[in-house]
Amino acid sequence: MNNKTPVNKKTAKAKLFAVISYPFNAIKNLGLKTRFSISFRITLQNMRLLLQYSVLAVIAVIVGMILVFSKNIPFSRYHDFTRSLRIEETKDIEEFCRTENISIRIYNNKNQRVYEYPDSFIAKEYLPIPYAFHTGQSYYLSLPYAVRVGEQTYHANLYIDVSFYVLSGLSILKILAVSLLVIILLIGYRSSKVAKNLLSPLRELSQTLRQISESNMTSRINITDCKYELKEIAQSFNQMMDSIEASYQKQKQFVSDASHELRTPISVIQGYAHMLNRWGKNDPKVMEEAIEAIMEETENMKDLVEKLLFIARSDKSTFQLEKTPFDLSSLVSDLIKEFSLIAPKKQFVFKPFASPVVTADKNRIKEAYRIIMDNAVKYTGSNGVITLSVFLEGNFACVSIADNGPGIPKEELPKIFDRFYSRNRGSKEAESKSHGLGLALAKIIVLAHGGKITVKSTLNIGTEFIVKIPVK
Repeated sequence: MNNKTPVNKKTAKAKLFAVISYPFNAIKNLGLKTRFSISFRITLQNMRLLLQYSVLAVIAVIVGMILVFSKNIPFSRYHDFTRSLRIEETKDIEEFCRTENISIRIYNNKNQRVYEYPDSFIAKEYLPIPYAFHTGQSYYLSLPYAVRVGEQTYHANLYIDVSFYVLSGLSILKILAVSLLVIILLIGYRSSKVAKNLLSPLRELSQTLRQISESNMTSRINITDCKYELKEIAQSFNQMMDSIEASYQKQKQFVSDASHELRTPISVIQGYAHMLNRWGKNDPKVMEEAIEAIMEETENMKDLVEKLLFIARSDKSTFQLEKTPFDLSSLVSDLIKEFSLIAPKKQFVFKPFASPVVTADKNRIKEAYRIIMDNAVKYTGSNGVITLSVFLEGNFACVSIADNGPGIPKEELPKIFDRFYSRNRGSKEAESKSHGLGLALAKIIVLAHGGKITVKSTLNIGTEFIVKIPVK
């Protein structure tokens, strides 16, 4: 009964491959598990791949050498010769051995030497298998042959001098090994240099990130030497930093302006509170004046805080729009009635060229129109004329609010929607009650609806705001 366990060829191949791949995997794991720089890892990876391909190249060279050299060794001739070999024909054997530069030993069936050429040739006794050996600087290949003479069988070992092939192969392998070593070192050096050049933007990015702080947001990556994807990364980083710096500066300016705007009403309230404490307890006129001023400044501060909260919510995209369909011309007509009561000395003209129905947050849109109309009322004279018109332009429902005030200087037009920007249009009373947030809020509302707001102005003629809301 056979108790031997059958060998799984796939398992054996897998184990052999694992043994061969062990040094390469060790190099790979060295690069992955050790905290080396990225450039060193790239260099190590290149050298690992080169080493793998080099080993395959060496194996291919060896196999090729074996195939080439084996064709140059005339085994068939020796085999044909030994098939017709006659022990008595020693002269022919000697002549053949001298011609072909080989040695021979012939043994009888008791493995006793009966013939040898040349004499005293150093070799093992008869072995029935091929084997290689060397003596001094010479290398030999032993090939066993069976020689039949009549009914008698003899055995022979044919010793072929393969020194040329072995020494040539060793020389080629040495040259190949030295060449591969030099190539590996050169490629390693070159790949390390290339990796450093390619990754220099990342190192600069790391240094720039360490330099960035609240007091230093101007650092940028130099993209002059960047190439390929790293150039895109550097450009994206610089654009991101430009955006962050601009937002940070706006935030600083916003906080500074908000603090400044809040400081004034607080100071007024504090001053009247002190005045009440000193003289208002026994003087009804002082008390009435102080209470009226405190109430006015409180209302002013409440309005400012509400606007600041609205802007903060819009910056964080947390405010919600409650959209409903409504008639835009009807909304504008209601606004005109409202402002006719607020400013009876102003003349309001309404030109409804269309009656579009829009789907939007009615209260927010009304607030935006109210802000623009309030500015028109403030910055026109006592007999000012404010013209409102409603019309369609493509997919937009448009409302035009035009006044005949002093107009806005051309250099100030790009700034009027900035937060806390107050226009100097000659009305000190209007400026004293303005926080410079109205038009900024109107723009936020219009843009949140996917609309547009534009302004045209001519000095001493007037200003026209056009608000466009998509028709849905």
